[in-house]
Amino acid sequence: MQLYFVFFLCLWNNASKEIDHVQKYLQILRISFEKSVIKMRKVKVFLMYKRKDLVEEVLQFAQDPCEEMHVPIVKGRIIRRKKIMPGVKAAYDPLTLYQELKSSTLE
Repeated sequence: MQLYFVFFLCLWNNASKEIDHVQKYLQILRISFEKSVIKMRKVKVFLMYKRKDLVEEVLQFAQDPCEEMHVPIVKGRIIRRKKIMPGVKAAYDPLTLYQELKSSTLE
């Protein structure tokens, strides 16, 4: 188990709560089409505008259980890069695990 797994588990837990709430609302009898569209748009707006906050919150939340269960918080794979000639600086700095998770979820 890695931080990636715990991170996405927590992220989908938060997102699925909102989606579950809308699903239950849509199952109400005699609900108008307009109200159902409004409710579905609210979920879309929630996921679009709150996603940065959700990612920050989940990163912090996922770190605590990982530390308690002694789950390593390091990258588990090696990325091959082009060799850099002596005297030439790297075009980019490698991302930390948290920066990589953030960028992959916010793309």
